[in-house]
Amino acid sequence: MNRTEFNYVIERHYGTVSVNNDYSKELCRIRWKNGSPKLDFRLWRDFSDEGKRTPMKGISISLEEAETLKGLLNNAF
Repeated sequence: MNRTEFNYVIERHYGTVSVNNDYSKELCRIRWKNGSPKLDFRLWRDFSDEGKRTPMKGISISLEEAETLKGLLNNAF
């Protein structure tokens, strides 16, 4: 199976929201391709037999956008 290699660095793992079989939803601060840090909410797949984790579908937003989102979520709840 040919998989795409991703260039990223997880600067901080804030936590895991849920786990289902080999998949987990996690919130992290990530630098993709040596870019600026982003707040990242993403599904990860664990290939434990290979010792690898692969990022799947998710969203990455700037830290400024995260501040705006935080305010919106505080108002919603």
